[in-house]
Amino acid sequence: MFTPTCKPTPIPGIYEHTSGAMIRRTVAEVVATLYPEQPIRQPNGNIRRAFARMARQRAAGGPVERFSGGNDPISRTTAHLACLDVWDEAQIIAAPLHLADHRARVATTADLLLRFPDNALGVALLITEAQPTTIPEPWLAALGGALVMASDQLRSVIARPLLIWASPLGVTSTEHDPDACTVPWVTGLETVVWLDALRNGSTCFPKAESAA
Repeated sequence: MFTPTCKPTPIPGIYEHTSGAMIRRTVAEVVATLYPEQPIRQPNGNIRRAFARMARQRAAGGPVERFSGGNDPISRTTAHLACLDVWDEAQIIAAPLHLADHRARVATTADLLLRFPDNALGVALLITEAQPTTIPEPWLAALGGALVMASDQLRSVIARPLLIWASPLGVTSTEHDPDACTVPWVTGLETVVWLDALRNGSTCFPKAESAA
């Protein structure tokens, strides 16, 4: 999925976010807990770096550099990304965008923060796989995590969440209903937090009243 925005510290299981906040887990780890039978892979590092470079070129107001490489899968995928329709449809505000939920101590990275002609803001995640016929819920939950954190961090409504699918076969983008992303993320995060509390023995259940 995404490259973690966190770096290991000497405390096991705890990370330090780029903002300096202490983070317990990434969105990828939360999603893996929720959907152990449906793993989602982080994007290829070389492709992701090339994608970020293209986004920065566009954010600076210049054209996206057309990639001319070999015929290997990475080169073909990168060449397809240079033709992504989003480059001409929206303004690139940030690439990447590091995000954190300081209350839940969760962090992630969105690959793009976008502004569309109608002033709507969007976030996008890059996936280096071909678009499936049905979008897996784990990816919607991951996108929901980025959407919720971006909305909170920027104090703005993120109305257009997108997934960008890139493979040697081509590139497509899918836009999703915000509720279809935020619901699995919010409910899933609550489940993981509750499981943590249960493991730590800190979950309190109401005592049953004795019969009269």
